[in-house]
Amino acid sequence: MYSPTENPLSAYRRFRAQTAFIEHLRIQSGLLALAVIINILILYLLQTAGVWLLRGWFRRFPPVLLSSDAVNELFTIFLYLAAFLLPYLVYAHMVRFPYREIPHDPPYPPVLFACTGVALGVSLAGSVLTAMVASVFALFGLFSPPIPMHLPADSFAAFLFVINTVILPAFLEEFVNRGIVLGSLRRFGDRLAVVVSAALFALLHRNMTQIPHAFLMGLALGFFVVKTHSLWTGIFIHLMNNLIVLLLAVGSLQMNGWRLALLELCRMFFYGGAAVMGLVYLLIVRKVDLSLRRLNSPVGEGKLWSGLLLNVPMVMLMLLFAWVIWLSFYH
Repeated sequence: MYSPTENPLSAYRRFRAQTAFIEHLRIQSGLLALAVIINILILYLLQTAGVWLLRGWFRRFPPVLLSSDAVNELFTIFLYLAAFLLPYLVYAHMVRFPYREIPHDPPYPPVLFACTGVALGVSLAGSVLTAMVASVFALFGLFSPPIPMHLPADSFAAFLFVINTVILPAFLEEFVNRGIVLGSLRRFGDRLAVVVSAALFALLHRNMTQIPHAFLMGLALGFFVVKTHSLWTGIFIHLMNNLIVLLLAVGSLQMNGWRLALLELCRMFFYGGAAVMGLVYLLIVRKVDLSLRRLNSPVGEGKLWSGLLLNVPMVMLMLLFAWVIWLSFYH
């Protein structure tokens, strides 16, 4: 629609600009959805094939130089790199995303530590939200299994386990989610880019015990990467969060009763205190602007989101995620 006073040629040009913008978004959204679908398919196919092959291999050739735990951890590294890296490199190539647009400024240390403190508070809020969501699903007889975490007895396997649970996710997931996905979507506005990258980050965890927590953390990580102009901020926060979770999980294996309750209470106070100090520094000392850049696009917010979500690959992805999450429950 255009006003009677608007020049017909200007109205036509505006219409063409809107159409081209939405079509560009729809194509890029579809390519991103296809990358995520391929990610999930590679993950499931390699997991199934890998377990079958490793079991057959161990029966014929018991491990000598490496323990079975070490071989499993090495296979997990290969699986992680294949499933979580290759599809997004192809996606970045297809949308012609220049890697130099990934923000990589060295973060200012006080700001970095303040952001990490706030992120720990967000992690605490995510844990509470996850417990609430799990309670709601439990009312319908749906239970999502917790993620087991224990160090292998073999020292080399334990070293690989730390790489798999602490180091590799921090670098790889941040490069993919806050580097490629968020970076390639910023041309459509920072708000959309942060929310979409956080949603994909959460859904790729494929388990309702992790999705609410991962979504809130994804929002925080994306926000801090944009505000500090540095992917290193996201990597550091992700690394610290994973390390603390691992230390607490390993430490809690030797505890029960009141000791376990005391450890959880200390964690809550530590996370909460870190969040308060971080907020005070960022909001009062640094006076950080909490708003995210909204793109001055030729279309409104509603058409922007409909262009993102209403395409065949994205609908297929949402159906696939619904099925995967449903399978994650105990029935």
